[in-house]
Amino acid sequence: MTLEYEQKTETFSAVATILDDYIQWYMQVSTAVAYPNDASVEDDLSSPNSFLDWVNASMEKGSLLADVLDNLVGLYTDLLASSEILIQTVSDHKKPDYQDYLDFKNLFDAFTGRLRRLERDSAAEGAGMDEKTGLRSQKVMEDDLKKEIERVARQGSPFSLVLTRIDNYLSFEDKDSVIELTVDNIKKCMRTFDDAYYMDDGVFLLSLKQADMIGAQAATTRLQNFIKTDEKNRDEVTLSYCMSEPVSGDEIDELVNNMKADLESYDDEEDVVLKFIELSPLQRYIDEING
Repeated sequence: MTLEYEQKTETFSAVATILDDYIQWYMQVSTAVAYPNDASVEDDLSSPNSFLDWVNASMEKGSLLADVLDNLVGLYTDLLASSEILIQTVSDHKKPDYQDYLDFKNLFDAFTGRLRRLERDSAAEGAGMDEKTGLRSQKVMEDDLKKEIERVARQGSPFSLVLTRIDNYLSFEDKDSVIELTVDNIKKCMRTFDDAYYMDDGVFLLSLKQADMIGAQAATTRLQNFIKTDEKNRDEVTLSYCMSEPVSGDEIDELVNNMKADLESYDDEEDVVLKFIELSPLQRYIDEING
């Protein structure tokens, strides 16, 4: 117990240092973007080394799950690629495109958010990961999504949800291989800063950051194509989907349960794609009575 506590304390201390380093770096890059003709552009805008040093040390000690580190490194790689576009532009004393800066900002927010999430995950068994799939655990789903709702209220940044089920899941003899096939394709269709949760019985929930309903539709189309064209899909597995775009004030449990109910009403169909429309509890009750 003492060793575990010491490992967690060491991890949090390292993460705090990393956050300080990268926040300072982010501010330097942002200043250079805002004033590309200023002398500050001549400053060293290269990223700090503290994150990669910590990753290497964590790998040697085995103090974090490989999936957690892989996801962080993937996100960090995207962040660096985005920063290089900005740095090259300001080095030419030009003002970068707003979209390029927005991409950098969103990736930075996602990267630092993932680092901060390590502390919350430490309180959850398996560091917030589902052991069977390597996706996020259902145990941390509500807390994660509440924070996304808060971000919607604070910043107006959209995010969308896609509830995904394996059609006729109970009919498959080798359910583990069907789950593995589905997880592989879900991971392929997601960006590094998106999340996916396994909800048991062949049901998943995708949380797509910086994506409205159009973005959810695009992700759904990608997943449909991936699963259909996967050479490993010898059992002709299909998925069905229910998409929604949460807004400030939404109750996550209620929203997800209503999405599940809508999708369950199409249990006898395959490859269904639904757009969730929020109804009042009374209207839902009336609809259920009328069948």
